[in-house]
Amino acid sequence: QSAIKVPLIFKLPKQNNSQRIKQPVSLIDIVPTICGLLDIKPPPQLQGKDLSQYFSGNHEPPEQRYLYCESLTSTRYGCSPLLGMMSEGWKYIQKTKPELYDTNKNPAESVNLIEKHPHWARILQDRIKQILEKSTPSTDPDSKKPMDEESIKRLESLGYVAGTVSENFQFDQSKDDPKDWINFHLDNINVNHLISQKKYDQAEILCKELLSKKPDFYEIYNSLGRIAFEQGDREKSMALALKSLELNPNQPYIHTNVAVTLTELNKLDQAIEHFNESLRLNPNQIGIHLGIANILEKQGKLEQAAETYRELLQKQPDAVAAHNNLGKILLLQAKYEQAAAHCIRALQINPQLPEAYYNLGNTRFQQANYKQAIANYQKALSLRPNWPEVQMNLNLAKKKLTQKDTP
Repeated sequence: QSAIKVPLIFKLPKQNNSQRIKQPVSLIDIVPTICGLLDIKPPPQLQGKDLSQYFSGNHEPPEQRYLYCESLTSTRYGCSPLLGMMSEGWKYIQKTKPELYDTNKNPAESVNLIEKHPHWARILQDRIKQILEKSTPSTDPDSKKPMDEESIKRLESLGYVAGTVSENFQFDQSKDDPKDWINFHLDNINVNHLISQKKYDQAEILCKELLSKKPDFYEIYNSLGRIAFEQGDREKSMALALKSLELNPNQPYIHTNVAVTLTELNKLDQAIEHFNESLRLNPNQIGIHLGIANILEKQGKLEQAAETYRELLQKQPDAVAAHNNLGKILLLQAKYEQAAAHCIRALQINPQLPEAYYNLGNTRFQQANYKQAIANYQKALSLRPNWPEVQMNLNLAKKKLTQKDTP
């Protein structure tokens, strides 16, 4: 209740009078309300209610509403989902051990009234079934919600669990009840906190405790792999990530972790296989193309690498790393004007990118434009002092410029 009972506030232009509506509303009411305020006919598939009448003061008495809520986090642990329905202060929660609460009298949800008021429970359970029949897509019930690797890293840095959830909304009461695993879930979140704080020893101890309770839980092996990676043990990191994939081979972000580790171990062909598998499972990972192109570049397959960068730039024109790396490849191919164009574009997107100044400096050097080469090398050094390769090329460019100016 503390998670879903939050304020919804509208502020209309040129309107300062305030009023509070005590009836519960829902996030699904926002779009119909905005449509109502703008006198726009809402799309027919919207399920929410237009609340704009409340702003005029000429509203009809509130009708009885049935508001749906859910949490699928528990499905990460093989538990049943939490599906809820609220009406007139009653909240029914459908799970392995169903619950019914009177949130007006018991907002803390500490007194389960399922046996005392079975009639209300049946009414609200039927409403959940009706909503799911109308709104659940007719696809694989175990479909997942894939996230890209950057989203996963952001969530993990905040302590969230990275695994995907199941969208199986069937009333399966043979699965574990989420409440029986709440402490496991909280400890799993704490693992991510400890890793982000670089407290690897504590995180590893907690992981082992979790494995003693659920030895086939793939996410813990992935967390142990992350710890090993951060501690510099790439072989151990890869072995643990592969164990995680053995338990659940359909996790794109774990394939990505394996691919990154394999790249560092110089097992490049295997790395590309895992990158491609990650993309197959979740095509929305633009950044993985960078990893694939980087490997192709290491293998000397410059044309394939360049084509991969071009494909990425078609999908994301402002991918600064793709512009910079493509510029470097074009420089190696002696396509100097094209190389310069991509380095310049990279600097337009990010003027503080020392690698782009370095690559642009190398391009101008090859074009015998030593003044511009010197300027770009100096800019690169201002952003990253004590860069040996740049300092060496800067000295060489100055020497070339002196020789060029000497009659």
